[in-house]
Amino acid sequence: MVYSRLYIRGAGYGIINPNILAIPISAVVPTLSSRQEIELIQRSQKGDRFAFDRLIQPHLWWMYSVAVARVHHRADAEDVVQNTLSCAWKGLSNLREPAKFPRWLYKIVLRQSHELLEKRRVQGRVTVFSELSESELNYVIEKLEGGSDPQTIQEQRLDFLKCLHQLPAKYQEVLYLRYLGECSWEEIGAIMDLPRKTVEMRIHRGRKLLRKLLAKQKEQR
Repeated sequence: MVYSRLYIRGAGYGIINPNILAIPISAVVPTLSSRQEIELIQRSQKGDRFAFDRLIQPHLWWMYSVAVARVHHRADAEDVVQNTLSCAWKGLSNLREPAKFPRWLYKIVLRQSHELLEKRRVQGRVTVFSELSESELNYVIEKLEGGSDPQTIQEQRLDFLKCLHQLPAKYQEVLYLRYLGECSWEEIGAIMDLPRKTVEMRIHRGRKLLRKLLAKQKEQR
């Protein structure tokens, strides 16, 4: 089982045990039916922090995946998730269409990512691209490439990240959601408000473009 250091550090939205919420990439987080999610949203809107804790559990990894695709830095991505949860808790009363909760969260992740990038730009902070943990990166490579031997993965990891981050954001996001966030095509469609065929097309084109970039990278060695 692969773990990330995704800790939600008590941003004030009241999650239970806020100092250490570590979620494994391949953890079995019980999914929620539409009815259960709507019920939890309604309870959360009334101030039930336990309900909100349960509500956001299935969404943490894809939120982190989108943030990584946007900010290219693991610690910054964790901050984006942290800030997103805080904003979601404070703003949940404004959610008028509970069925679109994932899409609503996605927009907050994008907004928080943009604000962090703007803050980084103003500060003149240069970010190193290779900021996924080794276990996370190897996990994504194995998923994308169908399983490579450890030595090959180690040789490819830096080239892989360089090329992955050269992809347009729309391809980065679906690949991270699919292979790091472990989302189904249907879940990606619900999060990004896209038809399934569009999701399939972006994953296909993203993988194809990534392979071309990797091949070009090898030629330049």
